[in-house]
Amino acid sequence: MSSRCGSRRVKFEAEIYKFDFKFECKTIRRSIFTSDEAAANEARERTGRP
Repeated sequence: MSSRCGSRRVKFEAEIYKFDFKFECKTIRRSIFTSDEAAANEARERTGRP
C-alpha cells in the first residue's frame, strides 16, 4: 500500500516538473522573442531615419 502511494507521489511530482519545464521554455522563448523584436525595431528606426 505504501509503495502505491509513493509511486503516485512520484507521478504527481513528475507532472509538476513537466509543467514547470513547459512554463520555463515558454518564458525563455518569450524573452528571446521580445529581445529580438526590440532589436529589429531599433534597426528599423535606425534605417528609417535619414
